[in-house]
Amino acid sequence: MTIKLDRERELRYGFKALLAIEKRLGKKLTQLDENNCGMEELAVYFWAGLIHEDKTLTLERAIDLLDAGDFREIAATVNEAMGADYGTQGGQETTSSEGNG
Repeated sequence: MTIKLDRERELRYGFKALLAIEKRLGKKLTQLDENNCGMEELAVYFWAGLIHEDKTLTLERAIDLLDAGDFREIAATVNEAMGADYGTQGGQETTSSEGNG
């Protein structure tokens, strides 16, 4: 899913991103609810969705991008992208394999 920030960037939640989320937050994905998360979780979800295109991107730099953008739009796009790539709807995992990446 594409989002306009400092430049056009693509949020993608493949296996590497999901592992990065678990590692950074110290929780399994099944313990997380992207529809009811705090600021730390949102920042980590956002950062993890971008690392596929910039492996040097730090969490701190991702937070700077969050600060520079429309926070509500970014949060909605992160939630939508995670649902599309990870296969969740409303925080619940779906059984469909479509959209998993």
